[in-house]
Amino acid sequence: MFFETQNEDNFEHFVMNVYDYVLFSIGGFVNFFINIQQKYNNVLYVLKIQNVHKILKLDETCFKRSIIYSWVCVIAINCFHICWTLIYYFCFNDIDILNTLAAYANIRFDVNLIYATWCLRLMTESLKFWTYGLQNSAYTNDALDNKHWYNTMFGCYVDITENFQIVEKTFQHVYTLLTFSSLTWVIKNLLIITFLCVESEKYYSGIKRVENACSQMTTSVRSSANQKTFCRNILRVQDATFKKLRICGLFAVDASLPLRVIAFITTYTIVLLQFVFL
Repeated sequence: MFFETQNEDNFEHFVMNVYDYVLFSIGGFVNFFINIQQKYNNVLYVLKIQNVHKILKLDETCFKRSIIYSWVCVIAINCFHICWTLIYYFCFNDIDILNTLAAYANIRFDVNLIYATWCLRLMTESLKFWTYGLQNSAYTNDALDNKHWYNTMFGCYVDITENFQIVEKTFQHVYTLLTFSSLTWVIKNLLIITFLCVESEKYYSGIKRVENACSQMTTSVRSSANQKTFCRNILRVQDATFKKLRICGLFAVDASLPLRVIAFITTYTIVLLQFVFL
């Protein structure tokens, strides 16, 4: 039995390693080749954002603040990975250098996503100032008759929208990979919880069958006094000791737990979407 359990653990560990290596290796190669393919668009994005900055005469404070926030996020992600590695090392006193370096290398996807967010933030700020300029033009008589000003603002708006398309082409593979990996990770956790709930429910059913059998024997006229005493003792022990497995003493691990987990995830997803769109 020990060797069977050990083999199952080794097989599960092997499957998870294959999943991680295959998924993130594909993501790494795709990220590398997409960056080479989109190198001209990356340069074009910088040129267009500089042109927008020059036309709108934006304050550099917001850009400096965005740069600081981006570096803070990058440092925070690095600290998170380092702390997680240290916790794993001190808890298990065993760490694989290759697996650790491979896991730490996946931070490039997080950094790319932060960079994409920063690019979107620049365009959002540019679009906000562009809107302010358009609204202020309604109160300026000179701007109403200045065709060159409107042509310039039109070109600026085109640059902003084209920058968004560049960001979409450049970083589409990154958020697609992270979304796919997150969904598969959630599905994997739900499957493991489901397996645990199935085995727990089988155990509960076995306990119920024992209870029914003992109850029948205690009421049967064919049972001897020793049998009835034995069954009463079993029922007494079961009433005193049997409890369902519980998560943090709150949620029972039974057949309804996966449904409650899915309902919990769905509910808070809807709540977060309401905060975003309302």
